[in-house]
Amino acid sequence: EENWQTAEELLESDDSFTSKIEGYNKGGLLVPLGTIRGFVPASQIGLGRRLTITGNSPDERYSEMVGDEIEVCVIEVDRDRRRLILSERAASSETRDSIKERVIDELEEGEIRTGRVTSLADFGAFVNINGADGLVHLSELSWEHINHPSEVLEVGQEIKVKVISIDEDRKRIGLSIRRLQDDPWEDQIAALTEGQLVEGKITRLTNFGAFARLLLDDVEGDLEGLIHISEISERRIEHPKEVLKEGEVVTLRIIKIEEDTHRIGLSMRRVDSPAYTDLDWKTLTNEFDVEDLSDELAEAKEKVEEAAEDLVEDAGEKVEETEEQAEEVVEDVVEEAEELVEDAGDKIEETKEQAEEGVEDVADGAEDLVEVASEKVAETEVQAEEVVEDVVEEAEELAEETLDKAEDAGEKVAETVADVVEDAEELVEEVVEDVKAELEPEDDSEEEKAE
Repeated sequence: EENWQTAEELLESDDSFTSKIEGYNKGGLLVPLGTIRGFVPASQIGLGRRLTITGNSPDERYSEMVGDEIEVCVIEVDRDRRRLILSERAASSETRDSIKERVIDELEEGEIRTGRVTSLADFGAFVNINGADGLVHLSELSWEHINHPSEVLEVGQEIKVKVISIDEDRKRIGLSIRRLQDDPWEDQIAALTEGQLVEGKITRLTNFGAFARLLLDDVEGDLEGLIHISEISERRIEHPKEVLKEGEVVTLRIIKIEEDTHRIGLSMRRVDSPAYTDLDWKTLTNEFDVEDLSDELAEAKEKVEEAAEDLVEDAGEKVEETEEQAEEVVEDVVEEAEELVEDAGDKIEETKEQAEEGVEDVADGAEDLVEVASEKVAETEVQAEEVVEDVVEEAEELAEETLDKAEDAGEKVAETVADVVEDAEELVEEVVEDVKAELEPEDDSEEEKAE
Protein backbone atom coordinates (compact mmCIF):
# COMPACT_ATOMS: atom_id res chain seq x y z
CA GLU A 1 0.00 0.00 0.00
CA GLU A 2 2.79 2.40 0.86
CA ASN A 3 4.53 1.78 -2.49
CA TRP A 4 1.34 2.47 -4.43
CA GLN A 5 0.87 5.69 -2.48
CA THR A 6 4.44 6.70 -3.34
CA ALA A 7 3.73 5.95 -7.01
CA GLU A 8 0.62 8.16 -6.97
CA GLU A 9 2.57 11.00 -5.35
CA LEU A 10 5.32 10.72 -8.01
CA LEU A 11 2.65 10.77 -10.73
CA GLU A 12 1.14 13.97 -9.36
CA SER A 13 4.48 15.72 -8.79
CA ASP A 14 6.16 14.59 -12.06
CA ASP A 15 9.26 13.86 -10.00
CA SER A 16 11.64 11.12 -11.08
CA PHE A 17 13.34 8.37 -9.15
CA THR A 18 16.33 6.14 -9.74
CA SER A 19 16.17 2.37 -9.78
CA LYS A 20 17.81 -0.62 -11.50
CA ILE A 21 16.67 -2.63 -14.50
CA GLU A 22 15.84 -6.08 -13.16
CA GLY A 23 14.40 -7.71 -16.26
CA TYR A 24 12.69 -7.32 -19.61
CA ASN A 25 10.05 -8.79 -21.90
CA LYS A 26 9.30 -8.41 -25.57
CA GLY A 27 7.70 -4.99 -24.96
CA GLY A 28 10.31 -3.26 -22.84
CA LEU A 29 12.12 -3.11 -19.48
CA LEU A 30 11.06 -4.14 -15.96
CA VAL A 31 12.01 -1.60 -13.27
CA PRO A 32 10.90 -1.95 -9.59
CA LEU A 33 9.48 0.78 -7.30
CA GLY A 34 9.89 -0.76 -3.88
CA THR A 35 7.92 -4.01 -4.04
CA ILE A 36 5.94 -2.97 -7.14
CA ARG A 37 7.31 -4.00 -10.53
CA GLY A 38 6.98 -1.17 -13.00
CA PHE A 39 7.12 -1.43 -16.79
CA VAL A 40 9.07 0.85 -19.15
CA PRO A 41 7.68 0.40 -22.72
CA ALA A 42 10.23 0.41 -25.54
CA SER A 43 8.81 3.71 -26.75
CA GLN A 44 9.54 5.25 -23.32
CA ILE A 45 13.18 4.20 -23.18
CA GLY A 46 15.51 7.20 -23.20
CA LEU A 47 17.06 8.31 -26.49
CA GLY A 48 20.59 7.66 -25.35
CA ARG A 49 19.78 4.08 -24.41
CA ARG A 50 17.66 3.46 -27.51
CA LEU A 51 20.53 4.46 -29.79
CA THR A 52 22.57 1.61 -28.41
CA ILE A 53 19.85 -1.02 -28.95
CA THR A 54 20.52 -3.53 -31.71
CA GLY A 55 19.18 -6.95 -32.64
CA ASN A 56 15.76 -8.42 -33.27
CA SER A 57 14.96 -10.57 -30.23
CA PRO A 58 14.36 -9.24 -26.68
CA ASP A 59 17.52 -11.02 -25.53
CA GLU A 60 19.60 -9.25 -28.16
CA ARG A 61 18.03 -5.88 -27.44
CA TYR A 62 17.78 -5.75 -23.65
CA SER A 63 19.80 -8.51 -21.96
CA GLU A 64 22.92 -6.38 -21.49
CA MET A 65 20.88 -3.62 -19.78
CA VAL A 66 19.90 -5.79 -16.82
CA GLY A 67 21.53 -4.37 -13.65
CA ASP A 68 22.04 -0.89 -15.13
CA GLU A 69 20.75 2.12 -13.21
CA ILE A 70 17.87 3.99 -14.80
CA GLU A 71 16.08 7.25 -13.96
CA VAL A 72 12.33 7.18 -14.68
CA CYS A 73 9.09 9.03 -14.04
CA VAL A 74 5.66 7.57 -13.23
CA ILE A 75 3.25 8.20 -16.11
CA GLU A 76 0.40 5.81 -15.18
CA VAL A 77 -0.89 4.13 -11.98
CA ASP A 78 -3.76 1.57 -11.81
CA ARG A 79 -4.04 -0.11 -8.42
CA ASP A 80 -6.93 -2.34 -9.41
CA ARG A 81 -5.04 -3.81 -12.36
CA ARG A 82 -1.74 -3.55 -10.48
CA ARG A 83 -0.38 -1.55 -13.40
CA LEU A 84 2.57 0.84 -13.03
CA ILE A 85 3.92 2.46 -16.23
CA LEU A 86 7.24 4.29 -16.12
CA SER A 87 9.12 6.48 -18.63
CA GLU A 88 12.81 7.15 -19.00
CA ARG A 89 12.16 9.67 -21.74
CA ALA A 90 10.06 11.82 -19.44
CA ALA A 91 12.81 11.83 -16.83
CA SER A 92 15.48 12.86 -19.37
CA SER A 93 15.74 16.17 -21.13
CA GLU A 94 18.42 14.89 -23.55
CA THR A 95 17.94 15.10 -27.28
CA ARG A 96 19.88 13.31 -29.96
CA ASP A 97 22.07 16.37 -30.52
CA SER A 98 22.67 16.89 -26.82
CA ILE A 99 23.67 13.25 -26.42
CA LYS A 100 26.09 13.50 -29.34
CA GLU A 101 27.56 16.71 -27.91
CA ARG A 102 28.04 15.01 -24.58
CA VAL A 103 29.75 12.01 -26.18
CA ILE A 104 31.96 14.25 -28.34
CA ASP A 105 33.03 16.15 -25.23
CA GLU A 106 33.96 12.89 -23.56
CA LEU A 107 35.89 11.40 -26.51
CA GLU A 108 39.55 11.95 -27.29
CA GLU A 109 41.41 11.22 -30.50
CA GLY A 110 43.48 8.06 -30.31
CA GLU A 111 41.41 6.32 -27.63
CA ILE A 112 39.83 2.92 -28.23
CA ARG A 113 36.10 2.45 -27.57
CA THR A 114 33.57 -0.37 -27.85
CA GLY A 115 30.49 0.20 -30.00
CA ARG A 116 27.79 -1.54 -32.01
CA VAL A 117 27.33 -1.46 -35.76
CA THR A 118 24.02 0.31 -36.45
CA SER A 119 24.03 0.46 -40.26
CA LEU A 120 26.13 -0.28 -43.34
CA ALA A 121 26.53 1.89 -46.43
CA ASP A 122 28.60 1.71 -49.61
CA PHE A 123 31.03 4.26 -48.20
CA GLY A 124 31.42 2.74 -44.70
CA ALA A 125 29.82 1.57 -41.45
CA PHE A 126 28.13 3.57 -38.64
CA VAL A 127 29.04 2.53 -35.11
CA ASN A 128 27.21 3.77 -32.00
CA ILE A 129 29.33 4.77 -29.03
CA ASN A 130 27.34 5.61 -25.89
CA GLY A 131 24.44 6.98 -27.93
CA ALA A 132 26.39 8.83 -30.62
CA ASP A 133 27.09 7.42 -34.10
CA GLY A 134 30.55 7.59 -35.62
CA LEU A 135 31.62 6.62 -39.15
CA VAL A 136 34.19 4.00 -40.05
CA HIS A 137 35.01 4.90 -43.64
CA LEU A 138 35.42 2.06 -46.15
CA SER A 139 39.16 2.74 -46.33
CA GLU A 140 39.44 2.44 -42.52
CA LEU A 141 37.82 -0.98 -42.26
CA SER A 142 40.86 -3.02 -43.20
CA TRP A 143 44.39 -2.72 -44.56
CA GLU A 144 43.28 -5.00 -47.40
CA HIS A 145 41.01 -3.85 -50.21
CA ILE A 146 37.28 -4.18 -49.44
CA ASN A 147 34.44 -3.47 -51.86
CA HIS A 148 31.66 -3.22 -49.25
CA PRO A 149 31.52 -3.13 -45.42
CA SER A 150 29.28 -6.22 -45.42
CA GLU A 151 32.37 -8.25 -46.32
CA VAL A 152 33.72 -7.80 -42.77
CA LEU A 153 30.85 -6.43 -40.62
CA GLU A 154 27.17 -7.00 -39.90
CA VAL A 155 24.52 -4.86 -38.20
CA GLY A 156 24.37 -5.44 -34.43
CA GLN A 157 27.96 -6.65 -34.21
CA GLU A 158 29.92 -5.35 -31.21
CA ILE A 159 33.38 -4.16 -32.21
CA LYS A 160 36.31 -2.15 -30.97
CA VAL A 161 37.15 1.06 -32.82
CA LYS A 162 39.80 3.73 -32.60
CA VAL A 163 38.79 7.39 -32.56
CA ILE A 164 40.83 9.06 -35.33
CA SER A 165 39.03 12.40 -35.72
CA ILE A 166 36.49 14.61 -33.87
CA ASP A 167 34.77 17.50 -35.63
CA GLU A 168 32.94 19.45 -32.88
CA ASP A 169 31.52 22.04 -35.28
CA ARG A 170 29.98 19.49 -37.65
CA LYS A 171 29.40 17.00 -34.80
CA ARG A 172 31.15 14.17 -36.63
CA ILE A 173 33.19 11.36 -35.19
CA GLY A 174 35.73 9.52 -37.35
CA LEU A 175 36.51 5.93 -36.37
CA SER A 176 38.88 3.26 -37.62
CA ILE A 177 39.15 -0.50 -37.28
CA ARG A 178 42.27 -1.11 -39.34
CA ARG A 179 44.38 1.19 -37.16
CA LEU A 180 43.95 -1.23 -34.28
CA GLN A 181 46.31 -3.47 -36.25
CA ASP A 182 49.90 -2.91 -37.32
CA ASP A 183 50.29 -1.43 -40.77
CA PRO A 184 51.57 -4.22 -43.06
CA TRP A 185 52.54 -1.72 -45.75
CA GLU A 186 56.21 -1.51 -44.82
CA ASP A 187 56.62 -5.28 -44.86
CA GLN A 188 54.67 -5.61 -48.10
CA ILE A 189 56.72 -3.10 -50.09
CA ALA A 190 60.07 -4.11 -48.61
CA ALA A 191 60.81 -6.34 -51.61
CA LEU A 192 59.49 -3.85 -54.20
CA THR A 193 61.47 -1.21 -56.08
CA GLU A 194 60.56 1.39 -58.65
CA GLY A 195 61.10 0.01 -62.15
CA GLN A 196 60.43 -3.59 -61.10
CA LEU A 197 58.32 -5.84 -63.32
CA VAL A 198 55.37 -7.58 -61.61
CA GLU A 199 52.24 -9.50 -62.50
CA GLY A 200 48.90 -7.89 -61.62
CA LYS A 201 45.23 -8.86 -61.76
CA ILE A 202 42.82 -6.12 -62.85
CA THR A 203 40.25 -5.53 -60.06
CA ARG A 204 38.46 -2.31 -61.07
CA LEU A 205 38.10 -0.06 -64.10
CA THR A 206 37.44 3.67 -63.68
CA ASN A 207 37.39 6.70 -65.94
CA PHE A 208 40.87 7.71 -64.79
CA GLY A 209 42.54 4.30 -64.87
CA ALA A 210 42.55 0.70 -63.69
CA PHE A 211 43.34 -0.82 -60.29
CA ALA A 212 45.40 -4.00 -60.19
CA ARG A 213 46.19 -6.38 -57.32
CA LEU A 214 49.84 -7.37 -57.40
CA LEU A 215 50.45 -11.12 -57.58
CA LEU A 216 53.48 -11.56 -55.32
CA ASP A 217 54.41 -14.96 -53.89
CA ASP A 218 56.46 -13.61 -50.98
CA VAL A 219 54.02 -10.90 -49.84
CA GLU A 220 51.12 -11.54 -47.46
CA GLY A 221 47.82 -9.71 -47.91
CA ASP A 222 46.50 -7.70 -50.84
CA LEU A 223 48.67 -4.99 -52.35
CA GLU A 224 46.95 -2.86 -54.95
CA GLY A 225 48.19 -0.20 -57.32
CA LEU A 226 46.78 2.18 -59.92
CA ILE A 227 47.48 2.09 -63.66
CA HIS A 228 46.65 5.64 -64.72
CA ILE A 229 44.84 5.84 -68.06
CA SER A 230 47.89 7.57 -69.57
CA GLU A 231 50.05 4.55 -68.60
CA ILE A 232 47.84 1.87 -70.18
CA SER A 233 48.66 2.28 -73.88
CA GLU A 234 50.91 4.22 -76.23
CA ARG A 235 47.84 5.28 -78.18
CA ARG A 236 45.21 7.60 -76.74
CA ILE A 237 42.20 5.84 -75.19
CA GLU A 238 38.99 7.24 -73.72
CA HIS A 239 38.43 4.48 -71.15
CA PRO A 240 40.53 1.58 -69.79
CA LYS A 241 37.87 -0.90 -70.96
CA GLU A 242 39.13 -0.37 -74.51
CA VAL A 243 42.26 -2.32 -73.55
CA LEU A 244 41.60 -4.11 -70.25
CA LYS A 245 38.89 -6.10 -68.53
CA GLU A 246 38.35 -7.03 -64.90
CA GLY A 247 39.98 -10.30 -63.87
CA GLU A 248 42.66 -10.10 -66.57
CA VAL A 249 46.26 -10.79 -65.50
CA VAL A 250 48.88 -8.51 -67.11
CA THR A 251 52.57 -7.69 -66.78
CA LEU A 252 53.17 -4.29 -65.16
CA ARG A 253 56.07 -2.05 -64.23
CA ILE A 254 56.19 -0.24 -60.88
CA ILE A 255 56.85 3.42 -61.66
CA LYS A 256 56.09 5.02 -58.28
CA ILE A 257 55.87 4.03 -54.57
CA GLU A 258 54.39 6.66 -52.26
CA GLU A 259 55.01 5.55 -48.67
CA ASP A 260 53.11 8.43 -47.06
CA THR A 261 49.88 7.85 -48.97
CA HIS A 262 50.35 4.09 -49.39
CA ARG A 263 50.01 4.36 -53.15
CA ILE A 264 51.71 2.39 -55.90
CA GLY A 265 51.84 3.70 -59.46
CA LEU A 266 51.88 1.08 -62.24
CA SER A 267 52.39 1.18 -65.99
CA MET A 268 51.66 -1.11 -68.91
CA ARG A 269 53.13 0.95 -71.70
CA ARG A 270 56.56 1.09 -70.01
CA VAL A 271 56.94 -2.66 -69.64
CA ASP A 272 59.20 -2.85 -72.71
CA SER A 273 60.73 0.60 -72.31
CA PRO A 274 64.50 0.74 -73.18
CA ALA A 275 64.97 3.06 -70.20
CA TYR A 276 64.69 0.06 -67.88
CA THR A 277 66.95 -2.32 -69.85
CA ASP A 278 69.86 -2.12 -67.40
CA LEU A 279 67.55 -2.60 -64.42
CA ASP A 280 65.85 -5.59 -66.02
CA TRP A 281 69.21 -7.20 -66.80
CA LYS A 282 70.50 -6.59 -63.29
CA THR A 283 67.33 -8.04 -61.79
CA LEU A 284 67.61 -11.08 -64.04
CA THR A 285 71.24 -11.75 -63.10
CA ASN A 286 70.48 -11.28 -59.42
CA GLU A 287 67.78 -13.89 -59.61
CA PHE A 288 70.37 -16.47 -60.72
CA ASP A 289 73.44 -17.11 -58.54
CA VAL A 290 76.32 -18.23 -60.80
CA GLU A 291 78.01 -20.27 -58.06
CA ASP A 292 74.77 -22.01 -57.22
CA LEU A 293 74.25 -22.75 -60.90
CA SER A 294 77.78 -24.20 -61.17
CA ASP A 295 77.18 -26.46 -58.18
CA GLU A 296 73.85 -27.54 -59.62
CA LEU A 297 75.48 -28.28 -62.98
CA ALA A 298 78.22 -30.33 -61.31
CA GLU A 299 75.66 -32.32 -59.37
CA ALA A 300 73.63 -32.81 -62.50
CA LYS A 301 76.75 -34.00 -64.36
CA GLU A 302 77.52 -36.56 -61.66
CA LYS A 303 73.95 -37.79 -61.74
CA VAL A 304 74.10 -38.09 -65.54
CA GLU A 305 77.37 -40.07 -65.38
CA GLU A 306 75.97 -42.40 -62.72
CA ALA A 307 72.83 -42.85 -64.74
CA ALA A 308 74.93 -43.59 -67.86
CA GLU A 309 76.95 -46.27 -66.03
CA ASP A 310 73.77 -47.86 -64.77
CA LEU A 311 72.37 -47.82 -68.28
CA VAL A 312 75.54 -49.47 -69.68
CA GLU A 313 75.38 -52.24 -67.08
CA ASP A 314 71.69 -52.74 -67.74
CA ALA A 315 72.40 -52.78 -71.48
CA GLY A 316 75.13 -55.47 -71.07
CA GLU A 317 72.78 -57.65 -69.08
CA LYS A 318 70.07 -57.10 -71.63
CA VAL A 319 72.49 -58.08 -74.46
CA GLU A 320 73.42 -61.34 -72.72
CA GLU A 321 69.79 -62.14 -72.10
CA THR A 322 69.03 -61.27 -75.73
CA GLU A 323 71.81 -63.56 -77.04
CA GLU A 324 70.50 -66.48 -75.00
CA GLN A 325 66.99 -65.79 -76.18
CA ALA A 326 68.25 -65.52 -79.79
CA GLU A 327 70.00 -68.93 -79.58
CA GLU A 328 66.86 -70.51 -78.25
CA VAL A 329 64.85 -68.90 -81.02
CA VAL A 330 67.33 -70.16 -83.69
CA GLU A 331 67.11 -73.72 -82.36
CA ASP A 332 63.34 -73.54 -82.42
CA VAL A 333 63.42 -72.16 -85.98
CA VAL A 334 65.80 -74.94 -87.18
CA GLU A 335 63.60 -77.63 -85.70
CA GLU A 336 60.53 -76.12 -87.30
CA ALA A 337 62.39 -75.82 -90.64
CA GLU A 338 63.41 -79.52 -90.57
CA GLU A 339 59.84 -80.49 -89.87
CA LEU A 340 58.68 -78.29 -92.74
CA VAL A 341 61.26 -79.90 -95.12
CA GLU A 342 60.07 -83.39 -94.23
CA ASP A 343 56.46 -82.33 -94.76
CA ALA A 344 57.44 -80.76 -98.10
CA GLY A 345 59.16 -84.01 -99.26
CA ASP A 346 56.04 -86.00 -98.48
CA LYS A 347 53.95 -83.46 -100.32
CA ILE A 348 56.24 -83.62 -103.37
CA GLU A 349 56.00 -87.42 -103.62
CA GLU A 350 52.22 -87.24 -103.33
CA THR A 351 52.14 -84.54 -106.01
CA LYS A 352 54.43 -86.62 -108.31
CA GLU A 353 52.15 -89.64 -108.08
CA GLN A 354 49.11 -87.48 -108.73
CA ALA A 355 50.90 -85.94 -111.78
CA GLU A 356 51.76 -89.35 -113.28
CA GLU A 357 48.15 -90.44 -112.89
CA GLY A 358 47.08 -87.21 -114.53
CA VAL A 359 49.44 -87.76 -117.48
CA GLU A 360 48.04 -91.24 -118.12
CA ASP A 361 44.53 -89.85 -118.02
CA VAL A 362 45.50 -87.12 -120.48
CA ALA A 363 47.14 -89.62 -122.88
CA ASP A 364 44.03 -91.77 -122.94
CA GLY A 365 41.93 -88.72 -123.56
CA ALA A 366 44.25 -87.58 -126.37
CA GLU A 367 43.94 -90.92 -128.22
CA ASP A 368 40.18 -90.63 -128.06
CA LEU A 369 40.38 -87.10 -129.40
CA VAL A 370 42.63 -88.20 -132.31
CA GLU A 371 40.17 -90.88 -133.36
CA VAL A 372 37.32 -88.41 -133.20
CA ALA A 373 39.34 -85.91 -135.22
CA SER A 374 40.19 -88.49 -137.89
CA GLU A 375 36.55 -89.32 -138.32
CA LYS A 376 35.74 -85.63 -138.55
CA VAL A 377 38.45 -85.16 -141.20
CA ALA A 378 37.10 -87.99 -143.29
CA GLU A 379 33.64 -86.57 -143.12
CA THR A 380 35.02 -83.16 -144.02
CA GLU A 381 36.86 -84.53 -147.14
CA VAL A 382 33.66 -86.02 -148.44
CA GLN A 383 31.79 -82.82 -147.84
CA ALA A 384 34.59 -80.86 -149.51
CA GLU A 385 34.50 -82.99 -152.67
CA GLU A 386 30.78 -82.46 -152.89
CA VAL A 387 31.20 -78.74 -152.43
CA VAL A 388 33.93 -78.65 -155.15
CA GLU A 389 31.70 -80.45 -157.62
CA ASP A 390 28.90 -78.00 -156.93
CA VAL A 391 31.23 -75.07 -157.37
CA VAL A 392 32.59 -76.44 -160.65
CA GLU A 393 29.10 -76.92 -162.00
CA GLU A 394 28.10 -73.40 -161.03
CA ALA A 395 31.30 -72.03 -162.57
CA GLU A 396 30.63 -73.76 -165.89
CA GLU A 397 27.11 -72.42 -165.93
CA LEU A 398 28.35 -68.92 -165.25
CA ALA A 399 30.98 -69.24 -167.98
CA GLU A 400 28.35 -70.23 -170.50
CA GLU A 401 26.14 -67.36 -169.48
CA THR A 402 29.07 -65.00 -169.72
CA LEU A 403 29.98 -66.19 -173.21
CA ASP A 404 26.40 -65.73 -174.32
CA LYS A 405 26.35 -62.26 -172.88
CA ALA A 406 29.69 -61.52 -174.57
CA GLU A 407 28.40 -62.60 -177.95
CA ASP A 408 25.31 -60.44 -177.50
CA ALA A 409 27.47 -57.56 -176.46
CA GLY A 410 29.77 -58.07 -179.50
CA GLU A 411 26.84 -57.95 -181.82
CA LYS A 412 25.53 -54.81 -180.19
CA VAL A 413 28.96 -53.22 -180.39
CA ALA A 414 29.27 -54.10 -184.12
CA GLU A 415 25.88 -52.59 -184.79
CA THR A 416 26.79 -49.49 -182.82
CA VAL A 417 30.08 -49.14 -184.69
CA ALA A 418 28.31 -49.42 -188.05
CA ASP A 419 25.83 -46.77 -187.03
CA VAL A 420 28.62 -44.51 -185.86
CA VAL A 421 30.54 -44.99 -189.15
CA GLU A 422 27.47 -44.09 -191.20
CA ASP A 423 26.84 -41.03 -189.08
CA ALA A 424 30.48 -40.02 -189.47
CA GLU A 425 30.41 -40.35 -193.20
CA GLU A 426 27.29 -38.26 -193.44
CA LEU A 427 28.84 -35.63 -191.23
CA VAL A 428 32.00 -35.56 -193.35
CA GLU A 429 29.97 -35.03 -196.47
CA GLU A 430 28.09 -32.19 -194.89
CA VAL A 431 31.30 -30.55 -193.81
CA VAL A 432 32.81 -30.88 -197.31
CA GLU A 433 29.77 -29.28 -198.84
CA ASP A 434 29.89 -26.43 -196.36
CA VAL A 435 33.53 -25.82 -197.14
CA LYS A 436 32.87 -25.74 -200.78
CA ALA A 437 30.05 -23.33 -200.36
CA GLU A 438 32.27 -20.98 -198.48
CA LEU A 439 35.01 -21.16 -201.11
CA GLU A 440 32.81 -20.28 -204.11
CA PRO A 441 32.08 -16.60 -203.26
CA GLU A 442 35.75 -15.94 -202.75
CA ASP A 443 36.47 -17.12 -206.27
CA ASP A 444 33.88 -14.70 -207.72
CA SER A 445 35.35 -11.76 -205.94
CA GLU A 446 38.79 -12.55 -207.29
CA GLU A 447 37.43 -12.62 -210.81
CA GLU A 448 35.82 -9.28 -210.30
CA LYS A 449 39.08 -7.87 -209.10
CA ALA A 450 40.89 -9.28 -212.18
CA GLU A 451 38.47 -7.58 -214.46
